[in-house]
Amino acid sequence: MKQLKNFLILLLFYSFPIFTAVANSSKDNLYISVSRLAGKAGVQDISYPNSISILQRSANTSARIPETYDIHVSEPGQLSQWLESVLMRTDSVAVHGPIGAEDFSMLWEATFYGGLEVINLENASVEDGIIPRYAFINIDEQFTDEGFIPTLLRRVILPNGITVIDDFAFAWSVLLEEINFPAGIQSIGTESFSFCQSLHGDIVFGDGLERIGNGCFSYCIGLRNRVEFPPTLASIGTDAFYDTPLTGVSFQEGLESIGARAFEQCYLEEAVLPQSCIYIGDKAFAFNRYLRRAQLPERLEEIPERLFYADNALRELTLPAALKYVGPYALSRCAFRELYFPEGFEILEYNALEGCAELEELHFPSTFAYAGTQSCVGLSSLRCLYCAAPVPPFCEEVRGSDFTPFGLYDGGLGTPRDIPVYVPIGTAEAYRSIWGWDYFTDFIETADFPGIGVGVMSIGTDPTHDTYLYDLYGRRVQKPVKGQIYIRNGKKILWNN
Repeated sequence: MKQLKNFLILLLFYSFPIFTAVANSSKDNLYISVSRLAGKAGVQDISYPNSISILQRSANTSARIPETYDIHVSEPGQLSQWLESVLMRTDSVAVHGPIGAEDFSMLWEATFYGGLEVINLENASVEDGIIPRYAFINIDEQFTDEGFIPTLLRRVILPNGITVIDDFAFAWSVLLEEINFPAGIQSIGTESFSFCQSLHGDIVFGDGLERIGNGCFSYCIGLRNRVEFPPTLASIGTDAFYDTPLTGVSFQEGLESIGARAFEQCYLEEAVLPQSCIYIGDKAFAFNRYLRRAQLPERLEEIPERLFYADNALRELTLPAALKYVGPYALSRCAFRELYFPEGFEILEYNALEGCAELEELHFPSTFAYAGTQSCVGLSSLRCLYCAAPVPPFCEEVRGSDFTPFGLYDGGLGTPRDIPVYVPIGTAEAYRSIWGWDYFTDFIETADFPGIGVGVMSIGTDPTHDTYLYDLYGRRVQKPVKGQIYIRNGKKILWNN
């Protein structure tokens, strides 16, 4: 009953969108309706129905061993000798000596049919250094016609020498609260900790970790702290931390790829990606409602679809210097005040900036060539737009629709039509007469495009002289720092005040 009580408290305390809990007073069970699981990304071996009930039972307390029991073995496979006499009768065990896949089956059986909650393996040596696939989940026995029955596993202490935690090793261990990750672990496999709802506290990964697999920590609703990734980590898989309320992550140089939806629906406050990162998947940071600052690697040429979608607190974004393409909805519904696309940028896909209602200034470089349909709709606070392209960028037209990239001609969708649009000298008439750009009514020719056309470096000391200062990403600087390089009047300056 203690385990059932803790489980009920946990579910009532956390708001988990997939589960709706209903206590059944006539049975010592907990029923949880599960939806959205069919076809969930990352699931390879388990075919989930549309709705599952998770059943929680109490441990058998008859003839219990009251203290942690130490088991000494001399070779893998010997834990079966201790199953009935010890493992099924204790809630805590410490294993000494070599163990293998068969021994993990015995440990699972004790957590499922017995009352084993705590497993200490710090003095064990695991065969081949691998926590085996499905170590603490048995699909045939735990997924029943009545629903899913979790184990009672609550705490695990892993030994040094582990190199791999294989796929689904601890998946659906819904009562697991604590586990360590020794230095030397190189790979944590697909969904190895998915749906570990009770897992909480600091997750510390040791040096040597190279890969976090698809869906690895997805739906771990108790992980609310910051995670520090080691410099050895190269790959974070698809859905790796999906719908897990992490408040912070620390990425290190050496990280090369972040999979689609890897941090979707987290509680991150900033995302500063290292220069070594060359691939970011769709929606990797979408729906992070507390995200305020993000920095992308300078070499990144594309911002993928919905990368920061609906991050409605995101005000500060450092765009890559090599940026050429922004995908559909990639920056939609964010809180930018100013946005400067670097020289070399070419394509803004459909709905890319849709709904950025706080955006006041928007700057496109001379290389800008394509604006997708509705890419800039809903910019209700926009005060001015700069486009340095000598030829008006092509505006995508949807057949049978009056939507331009900026809104409807009748002013619908909130982007003002009468704001000043600054274009190169001699091009106003071309902009005014082409479909899409003729949405606007006030074109002003200028040779002054902030952040565009960087020239020779000079020395500067007075931020009020001539015009505003901008950083190398085209953002206006209010408080320049001595020794930093800025842009003024289209020229680089070294600030020396």
